[in-house]
Amino acid sequence: MRNVFMVGILLFVVSMPFAVRAAGFAKQSLFLSQSTVVEGQTVFIYAVVTDDSDTPFVGILRFSDETGGIGSTTVTLQPGKASTVSVPWKPTAGQHTVTAAFVSHDGTVTESEDAIFFVDKTPAPPVADQLTQQPLLTAVTDQSKTIGTTTVGSSEPIVQTIKRVAPGVAVNTVPLFDTVDSLRTRSVQALDHGTEWSKSAITKAATAPSSILNTLWLIVSTLALYVCASLAYVVANIALFYPAIVVIFFLVLWKIYKTIRGR
Repeated sequence: MRNVFMVGILLFVVSMPFAVRAAGFAKQSLFLSQSTVVEGQTVFIYAVVTDDSDTPFVGILRFSDETGGIGSTTVTLQPGKASTVSVPWKPTAGQHTVTAAFVSHDGTVTESEDAIFFVDKTPAPPVADQLTQQPLLTAVTDQSKTIGTTTVGSSEPIVQTIKRVAPGVAVNTVPLFDTVDSLRTRSVQALDHGTEWSKSAITKAATAPSSILNTLWLIVSTLALYVCASLAYVVANIALFYPAIVVIFFLVLWKIYKTIRGR
């Protein structure tokens, strides 16, 4: 019995140095890079780790929460030293229990530390912004419409630009852009019909017996095809349509000015 007791004491004494060689955490060592966190923001989770042994420590520190893994980093500590490590985190709203754990090479968790963090929801936009945005989102959609073979681009990007520069003006101009988009859609539809008609006419003229009249008809159909296709492309593309309107507007003003000066 005495021999068994002595062996037990000996094993305890021998195992003590190995028991303190594992790295650990300082008191309340887990904290975030900012005190208030809103969902969608990226913050950093910090952990203060220490090595109280007399030998260097190298291991992996793994961070996770109730939804799964967050990230991991390699930790290297000198004897008796402490270090702060971190990983980025983009949490959802609500309460989260974050765990930092030292993981050995075989996947065994040697020590861990938990902390609870609260993440706020994204605040709703001010009422004034909601009132400003509502007519913009309902009156003009940001999706393009495909008419026939041509895709008609929406004027929504222009409306949004005006909204950022002058919100009051944007609200009043939404009906105008809505009407313009409607007219553009109808015009593109008519031009697409003209394009299809021109293709059909060219096909018929190409297969008909050769004659002067048929040749003239082929030329006219080809010109009609290019005109309809080009106009449909310009009207459907807002990057071309609105600059063209501006140019035409100033040309008309210049013509009026020259007419008045000529009187």
